[in-house]
Amino acid sequence: MEIFKCLPITLHYLDLSSSELDRLEMSYFVRCQDLQELKLSGNKIKFIPSEWRCPSLRILAMDGNSFGVISKGSFVNMPELTSLKAGNNPYHCTCDLYGFLQETRRKGKLTLLDWPGGWTCFHPESLLDVGVAAYTPGLMECDVRVVVAISVSVTAAVIIATMVLCWRFDVLWYLQATYRIVRSKYRARHAHPTRAYAYHAFISYSCSDADWVRQELLQRLESSSPPYRICIHERDFTPGKWIIDNIIENIESSYKIIFVLSRSFVDSEWCNYELYFAHQRAVGLGYEDVILVVKEAIDPQSLPHKFCKLRKMLSTKTYLEWPSEPSRQPFFWVQLRNVLGKPGAAEPSQDRVSLASVELGSDESVNNPAEEETAIDTVASPAS
Repeated sequence: MEIFKCLPITLHYLDLSSSELDRLEMSYFVRCQDLQELKLSGNKIKFIPSEWRCPSLRILAMDGNSFGVISKGSFVNMPELTSLKAGNNPYHCTCDLYGFLQETRRKGKLTLLDWPGGWTCFHPESLLDVGVAAYTPGLMECDVRVVVAISVSVTAAVIIATMVLCWRFDVLWYLQATYRIVRSKYRARHAHPTRAYAYHAFISYSCSDADWVRQELLQRLESSSPPYRICIHERDFTPGKWIIDNIIENIESSYKIIFVLSRSFVDSEWCNYELYFAHQRAVGLGYEDVILVVKEAIDPQSLPHKFCKLRKMLSTKTYLEWPSEPSRQPFFWVQLRNVLGKPGAAEPSQDRVSLASVELGSDESVNNPAEEETAIDTVASPAS
């Protein structure tokens, strides 16, 4: 570097080729305001300083050195530079070099005197001795804006698709329901039975079968002696409470669950939800709480995929079929009463789990603090 201390600052032309230089003295070029042509060929310069300022330089020769990186900012402080000779250097073929060459071609101000013959790749190894002119990286490899745009687009698409799927298949609803069920079962392990069932049976049916339920099923069961206490949604659900919470609470307040099966039942979303909760309650209990009443013949194999639980129950569980012949209907009622059991004769199942004991968003107070933690139902005589 001692050589720069001896040079005058009024030079217009400077040739330091083959001078064994490995770096440059930046302060000299800042003071050398009139330097227009500089030759540094055949040295050992390892990098081009980003702070290199040479305001009047027009011609620069740096071929045959040891630097491998040139970027858009390498000569930004040389506003008058029009000719560059920089071949025979061990170039790193990266996005920086590619960006410099693209900008040079686009602006057309700077001429590469030894392009493309003296420009070859040294790194990476897969491009060794390949001409720099042949190096064409992909748009995503070098343009951060494209990568960001694609990443944002893909992320947005995934989020939107997830939201649509969650909406379409009620995923959030099932997750919330599963959380409540798991929570209630966890709390039930440490709880003690503290209450009786409010209903002997909960009836799940579609609106299309409402007349048959009221005129036949309710009439027979609630007018028997002693009467069965039955829960149906249109009469016994609490007004103003979420339907989901009503379903959970009333299913778990019922000793048995009756499903009135028909094509309309299969087409009903709410019936599917009620079936889902009944299935969760029946886990480990063998579905003895579930009573299937087939009002219309249904081929289990024709059921939609979301009714896989119902398909399994129809294939493995004995069900009651409503006979169209009036002469056979009395036998149907005898069978149904046998499955339901006598009113007031139901005994509690000690391992029965109550979903209704999960926090359902109500503000009801409990007189006994221990009842707030209980999650096990005791079956007693349904209230008259």
